[in-house]
Amino acid sequence: METESYLLSHLLNTNAVPERFEVASIQLGIHFVQNTLSQLQRQTRELEGQLRQFHSVLSPARRLPVEILGEIFSSAISHPLDETERKRLVNFALVCRTWHNAVYHAHRLWNSIRIPGELTESSYEFILSCFSRSGGIPRLLEIGRSKFKAHDGCGESNSECSSGSGTLLLAKLLTEGPTLRTLCIHFDRLDCFRNLLAAFQFFKLKDSAPRPWDSIRSLALHFKWKWNEHPNPANSIFLSIPSTVTELQLYLPDFFAVARGWGSHDSASENAPLHLNQDLLGRLSSFLLSCDWKGARLLAHLPYCTAVETLTLDFKHMPMRYDQSDEFVRRIPDIGILLPKVHTLSLQNTLIEGLNILQFLNTPSLIRLDIDFTREDEVSTYRFAKRVEAFIKHRSQCEGTFRSLALHHAATKTEDLAYLLTNLPSLTHVTLDDVSFKSTLFETLRSSRINLRPGRSISLPHLETLELLDLPYTFDPYYLVQFLMKRKGYDAGSVPPILRYPFDSIKRLVVTYKQAKLSDGLGGREEIELLRNNTDMSLSIGPLLYSM
Repeated sequence: METESYLLSHLLNTNAVPERFEVASIQLGIHFVQNTLSQLQRQTRELEGQLRQFHSVLSPARRLPVEILGEIFSSAISHPLDETERKRLVNFALVCRTWHNAVYHAHRLWNSIRIPGELTESSYEFILSCFSRSGGIPRLLEIGRSKFKAHDGCGESNSECSSGSGTLLLAKLLTEGPTLRTLCIHFDRLDCFRNLLAAFQFFKLKDSAPRPWDSIRSLALHFKWKWNEHPNPANSIFLSIPSTVTELQLYLPDFFAVARGWGSHDSASENAPLHLNQDLLGRLSSFLLSCDWKGARLLAHLPYCTAVETLTLDFKHMPMRYDQSDEFVRRIPDIGILLPKVHTLSLQNTLIEGLNILQFLNTPSLIRLDIDFTREDEVSTYRFAKRVEAFIKHRSQCEGTFRSLALHHAATKTEDLAYLLTNLPSLTHVTLDDVSFKSTLFETLRSSRINLRPGRSISLPHLETLELLDLPYTFDPYYLVQFLMKRKGYDAGSVPPILRYPFDSIKRLVVTYKQAKLSDGLGGREEIELLRNNTDMSLSIGPLLYSM
């Protein structure tokens, strides 16, 4: 080929037109060079593959301790563990011996289990197998509802339980199985819970150790349909809840489901008995009650929650309905229902009427208030802001401890949200999640006159964390940036711009957007980069995402 190139050099080095016989030689040369390039490219790919293998041998990832790998795997799977996630773990374990050891020696991977339906023999063995690898870490078990539909005669003395085998297996597990810290069970009806308690008699303890049922610390009970609690409190099924339980989550059937067994819709949930005894409520440190029943029964149970620190009330998208003439309502003292230890109060799935409960509660130790509204409910924010302010400042008088406010799914008026925030200067954490407001909110906050330190005045003087989540793509960040700049003493006239107070109280800012058809954000703004590079503030600013 070199000889041919020499003979054709007059063509390669000039603009001469090749003769016909020379064209054939040139085409052969092209074919030769192409073949040579293909071989070299193939060899290059092979060498690059070998190079990657050599680098991988020296990779720090190979030297990660199994404990670190276990933490990584724990973040890669969903908890609690179900059969699908267990298969993912098994696949991890098949990669290599190191991964195998990491999977089967990481106790946190195996300490929480979820069974979507009733227990079967295979799921029973699955639970035992997983918990045997959980070591001494507290265990969580969640059992879903039976796949069988409860029939009309369910719960009657002559009626056979459609999920009897699953109930017996669960009773066996809670008698002879491993200890549990947390148990969550989904029942069709109250009778399903009653059948479980009755099934304990078929299993005897082998030694003096307590049953797993008797050592549970956290219990969650979900009831879906008909409610037939005994009218006599002395026969209440809730008397069977273990004395070790200090955290209780109770999800009651919907208002209309209860009506089936207790008269008309208007009186059903008022007549249906609910006996949560004083001993049970008095030892709880955490209590969640999901209830949309009519009447003051929810309020009637709260005075006994003297040790509760975390209180969650789920209104299930229904207004709080009670009669002003109700005997209990009339007996509520002027100071309200005293909950001396509650530091976290959460109101979930709340209509604006649900905030009526704040006028009855007195939480002098409150640190955090979390309100999750029903998105379709147009919140009358002026009333809302006044109610929350009155609850914090006057009813509970907890400004000295109150630090965190979180609002979710609220259709608000910007001026009233600004009123609330400017009148709660003790706040250190503010979360606005899917809350509708104009960006001028931050102009109002920026121009308010609450003293931060000599020579400076701004609202929320102690704010450390600000989370603005699920913002619309139309949100203009200008006033937010100006609000942050003023807190930092931003001097735009200097070259380069400087921050006079780089160590302001704000330590963390999180901004996320709703999905949109635009791709833009405030992450590239000059002022944001100045904050990012010259302060100790942690900035997490999500881009606008494409909607495909």
